[in-house]
Amino acid sequence: MKKILFLFALILAVAALLISCGGEPVESASEFTDTSATLASSTPPVVDLDIIPMSENGLFSAHLLRNEKNEISGVAVLEWKSDVDSITVPSSFEYDGKSYPITEFGYGIRLLSSNPKQIQSILLPSSVKTISTRVCMMLINLETVTLSEGLESIEEMAFWHCTSLHSIAFPSTLKSIGSEAFADCFALTNLVIPSGVTEIADRAFAGCKGLQSVTIPSAFRDRVADIFYNCGDVTFNFT
Repeated sequence: MKKILFLFALILAVAALLISCGGEPVESASEFTDTSATLASSTPPVVDLDIIPMSENGLFSAHLLRNEKNEISGVAVLEWKSDVDSITVPSSFEYDGKSYPITEFGYGIRLLSSNPKQIQSILLPSSVKTISTRVCMMLINLETVTLSEGLESIEEMAFWHCTSLHSIAFPSTLKSIGSEAFADCFALTNLVIPSGVTEIADRAFAGCKGLQSVTIPSAFRDRVADIFYNCGDVTFNFT
């Protein structure tokens, strides 16, 4: 009789344990991880619909820029396609039957994926507000860049190691110059930085060993050693 009662109690205990666990086996962590990996691998890649492979004139691909309302507010020149020795950026871009201003030159990557050495000159329109990071880096035969009034920002490394760039005139609308924007531009000899520039990052002109004279707002007097790091003997004129 005692054995029967013991077995009955044991059966009740096992039943209670199964009920507390939901009566179902628990998946192991490895099984869960494998399922997640399978789902991740089956997820299609994200396609950026704002990248337009080619402009109507066939010169460059573009990236549509949007405002907080998700409306197209402008266009960035993404990659130049034509094999030429000079680049003239248009002021507008035609898309879906409408015209949009080209407000950004580059979009965080190099402008040219092929034959970068042949570019000798670049002309930007007044619609361009920003020269993007890395856009013209290592264009070693680039000699002249024409910037128009309206430009506000030159981002980091934009013209890094453009060793043949011998002169550049900054427009009065310019406000900021990023770190290493003109680093190692050995051929630069004279610079005039407009009074409207309120931000120049450290090492913006680092390694420009050909520099002889720089006219710069007096607000940067205490920072010229950092902005023009390793530039040699430069005469500074503060305005």
